Amino acid sequence: MKILLLLLIFVFLAVAAVADDRGETDSVAVLDSTTVIPQSEDTSLSLRLDSSLVNNDTLNTLDSLSEEERALVNLEEKYLEHQEERARQILPQLSVFDSLVNWFTSPRMNRRADIDRSFYHDAGDYFRFDPSFFVLEHQVTPMRKTVQLFGVGGNRLNLIVNGNRFEPFEHIPEPDGFLDLNDIPTALDNDVFVLSGPIGQVLGGSNAVASLITRPKAPDSYRSESALLADKGGFAYAFVRGRYSKKFTDGRLVDASVGYRKSEGPTTDRQRESNSYHYYADMFFPLRGNIGFRAWGQLDDRDGPLIVVRPEMYGATIKRNKFDRSVRLSFTFDDSAHTSRYEIGYKHLRQGSYLTGESNGRFDKTGHGLFMHRQWMWGAKVLSARIDGDYLEYDHHYNKYNRSSGEALLQIGWLRKGWRWAASVGSAWVEEYKFLPRVAGVLFREGNNSLIVLSVGYSERAPTLHELHLRFQKSFLYSSDGTVYADGGNSSLLLEKQLVGSLTCELGSLANRICISATGGKITDGIDWTNKLISNDSGSYQFFQPDNGDVSFASVMVQPRVGISDFLSFVGGASWHYVDYEDSDSIAYTPECQAFSGLELHYFWKQKLLDLFAYGEIVYTGTYDGYDEKGLGETAVVNVKLSFALKDYRMHFVFQNILDNQYRARERITFPGRFFYYGFTWNFLD
Repeated sequence: MKILLLLLIFVFLAVAAVADDRGETDSVAVLDSTTVIPQSEDTSLSLRLDSSLVNNDTLNTLDSLSEEERALVNLEEKYLEHQEERARQILPQLSVFDSLVNWFTSPRMNRRADIDRSFYHDAGDYFRFDPSFFVLEHQVTPMRKTVQLFGVGGNRLNLIVNGNRFEPFEHIPEPDGFLDLNDIPTALDNDVFVLSGPIGQVLGGSNAVASLITRPKAPDSYRSESALLADKGGFAYAFVRGRYSKKFTDGRLVDASVGYRKSEGPTTDRQRESNSYHYYADMFFPLRGNIGFRAWGQLDDRDGPLIVVRPEMYGATIKRNKFDRSVRLSFTFDDSAHTSRYEIGYKHLRQGSYLTGESNGRFDKTGHGLFMHRQWMWGAKVLSARIDGDYLEYDHHYNKYNRSSGEALLQIGWLRKGWRWAASVGSAWVEEYKFLPRVAGVLFREGNNSLIVLSVGYSERAPTLHELHLRFQKSFLYSSDGTVYADGGNSSLLLEKQLVGSLTCELGSLANRICISATGGKITDGIDWTNKLISNDSGSYQFFQPDNGDVSFASVMVQPRVGISDFLSFVGGASWHYVDYEDSDSIAYTPECQAFSGLELHYFWKQKLLDLFAYGEIVYTGTYDGYDEKGLGETAVVNVKLSFALKDYRMHFVFQNILDNQYRARERITFPGRFFYYGFTWNFLD
């Protein structure tokens, strides 16, 4: 291990040195979303000299000047030196992540307009606008929301928030391996990209199946960007968020947000109130010369009940308490032209998931790590080389397990008009599993009336310590029929191998276009949570455990967008999935097809400077089975949103399931008809 790390460090520094020699002679100027443009004037100083004091003749004859005039010339020289130093500090910050996002995505792919047109409670709702993904809620009010990718189960989604990976952790009874997207902060999200296939791996992710990429709004001036966002609805639902972004004249950058959410279930007599808090900050501080300091951190804390299974049959209600804390602290070193950057830093992870009730558990993760990052421009290319080393401790209250791991990753993007490409090559190293290679590439072209994105990737992942060492436990979770519930880890799990490809084609303008996307691949020894009925001499129990199994999948999606008139537009989409699990005939909560259609009315009331919006959609989900109940889905739900915007203020009214249909998204729980809520977004400091 030590020899490997030394070798990787040597290669890292050698490549960086070669790039320094070659890159400074011909570099491409890449303006990223974090670009900071130096000001021509210093607003903090107002010193001005008479023009007669700064011409060449006067400067060459300082002896003929009076002491007062000579002092003014010295002040001018110091002022110019100060301006040059300030200009060096606030040159555009080099960010390979932002460069790759800018050049290998498109406004066509940004979901921001869809989100504003319709509605969202959390990051899981970002996927509602692409029928390739199945969004599943535990109940009508936000409590737990998961997203299934192309009919494939398990955790195979990259979450990248402004260049940082998010890897939430929670254990629940009837585990499915999915991430709870309720726990992802959303207040700062301005650019939202839901990307199919391995393109997210090129942008820094570790999975090849799909990715969610979000970025805050980059201030286009030195004034603050801020907002207060609030929602209030039935079943005690309330969600308040605040965000603040600012670019300072001395080069400092701040992105910060805070949020609080409360919700209850359809019945409140069983103390089902859930509370969650979100804190997020990403800050950069220029220090002396070209040295800077970056601090990134996020905290998510939630407590309350989790309605686990069969609430209509008096199934158990489990109390959950979970938290997620991540911190990254680093120093940056830029060259004088800001065409290359070193970054070295420390990262810390602390996660906990505690359950009390019929099913008990106390699970903790504590991690520490170091990382080195090198970014630079080389002609028309941007490159990034990164080395990470991590130590993780997993504690399930009865025993502790630890793991050492590392990762080396090289990213390169060729930034040019027309056809362009990007690739990532690297390998993770995990104790007991050794090397896990990862490679991905994307080919991209965008014209005025067309878009083509082709990506192919291969990735391997090791089972988590939780999947390996979850302690076996039985409980009477299914109190209605006497069936015993049990879950546990699997110490025999093998590496998972993903080989995935994706092709997206769009024809037409932004207002009138059609998108066709196809994604498919083979997952060898895929790690998925399965459930089996185990019978022996002591009785029977329903057992949930992670197992390996091969998975083949393919998904096709068609999504048109039509501008019917100046104030009316149509958007829709449909998808079909083929999924073949080698060891299972069917997988719970896996619809074969999905579709939606929506109409938006937008009218600008010129006399009042008021924008009026109305949006309605029909969402259809094909039939699927739960763990116990068959024939779920096959339901059409109608949602309506009314809103108006006046300058920096926008208010909305949302009617989910406005036709008051009684339907079941999960087994043994009927969603209780219409759900109404209202809210506003106010950019109060801008």
